[in-house]
Amino acid sequence: MWKTIARFISKPIYHEVQFMKLYKATLENKEGRFVCSFGEKYLRDYSSENKICFLKCKKTSFGFSCQAIEFLDNNEEVTSWVETAGKANKKETIQNQEKLKKELPEKVQILTSLLAKETGKNWTFRIDSQPFSIYLECSKKPHLRFLISNFAKNQVVLDSNPALNHLKNIYVDLAKIDLYYLLKDIEERIKVIERLN
Repeated sequence: MWKTIARFISKPIYHEVQFMKLYKATLENKEGRFVCSFGEKYLRDYSSENKICFLKCKKTSFGFSCQAIEFLDNNEEVTSWVETAGKANKKETIQNQEKLKKELPEKVQILTSLLAKETGKNWTFRIDSQPFSIYLECSKKPHLRFLISNFAKNQVVLDSNPALNHLKNIYVDLAKIDLYYLLKDIEERIKVIERLN
């Protein structure tokens, strides 16, 4: 993880890349300009007046990916990048993942029960560690299968048809699954997949 105080140079522009929806903007800190991508929730407080922000980011092959943002007074001085990831952070990440592994099966069991009730078909699931993800499959209709993961870039190809693969890969924050919205999302995807098959 990296942190800095930076200034927005451009307005965030919306992008859709396969199944990923994000915003990109050019920012500037003491080391120069850089491109950063943002999920919609991170830009709730953005406005043309809010130029200066504190950022926590991950480095990616496409620039930086925002993990936390706080808008500051426009007179705040910009800073350089500082690396924040240390052994303590890695240990905390591992502990959080272990906790999530214990909590997730109960949530997924509820999800499969709701899917069974709504679709009239049985569903099975497994939770994989690498990448950390949920794999859902309809017992009697194996073409209805979904991979739910934190990181879209790590998702496996579930179907040779790119359109179907797009529908079967679902990007969510596994630590904060909203079962209602995830259920509705899967139901809509099922409708499309059934029409295509």
